[in-house]
Amino acid sequence: MADHEGYPGPDGGGRGGGEAEPGHDCAVIALETALEGGIGRAVALGRAMLHRAQGARLSDLAAGMVDLVERGLDQREAALRQWAAEAAVRSGCEGGAAAARAARRLAALLSCYGGLRDLWLIDPAGRILARGGGAGGGAAVPPADQPWFVAALAGRAASALAPVAGEDGVLTLPLAAPVWGGDGSVRGGLVAWLDWRGLAGTVVQRARQRRESGASARCLLLDPDWRVMAASDGPAADEIFPLAGVDAAGFYTDDDGVTVGYARGGRGWYGVVAQRPRELMRLAH
Repeated sequence: MADHEGYPGPDGGGRGGGEAEPGHDCAVIALETALEGGIGRAVALGRAMLHRAQGARLSDLAAGMVDLVERGLDQREAALRQWAAEAAVRSGCEGGAAAARAARRLAALLSCYGGLRDLWLIDPAGRILARGGGAGGGAAVPPADQPWFVAALAGRAASALAPVAGEDGVLTLPLAAPVWGGDGSVRGGLVAWLDWRGLAGTVVQRARQRRESGASARCLLLDPDWRVMAASDGPAADEIFPLAGVDAAGFYTDDDGVTVGYARGGRGWYGVVAQRPRELMRLAH
């Protein structure tokens, strides 16, 4: 008795079931190759889609950072304009006893409003007529030469484009508003020295805490020339973070594999979030 019955072949003979048809192995190999190629393309497509989604989220986070800082400055500028319109501040431009009363009013405002290091009432020549705090709160720069003070004398509230070192070395951002006289002319400027680290430093740290999964995440604020104004890990002295992107917002991956999301705000400042590849997968959660 035969070990195994064969099926009749085209010539009527029997073919053992253990024998493969000619070309069968080639078809299997071709199918396996096609499946492997399809899986590889699907994996690559999935990775690309995930990378784009994660890059967009980094850009959104960067936009949220710069927006939060700018809204904080807008609120302080609005308050500064109101203070500059007070009678005690306006009369302080006359000097003498009126300036002393203005100084007391500035001190009271300073004690009630957080985030400010000092308030100065300055005449058009740049001389300090009254100040609300003690020495050290403002910056050792000639206000009369600064674009933000020139803008205030022209009747516009303005701020510096980058923080400066205060008299005590602490970073501060000056905001200025015009002080109008009764005749409609600008009699001087009211300058608020903002605690920059208190505002911007807090924002970048909170942004990092929201999304950061390891020490490789960096959240930064840049001025219009890409100088680092605040960083979640502390900026290096005179650090420049050159952006490869030219759009108002976007993301890219640099030569080191770091994905950088960025967004430009209304003042020309940039929010930036830089994340290393090993951290990207965790951002999706």
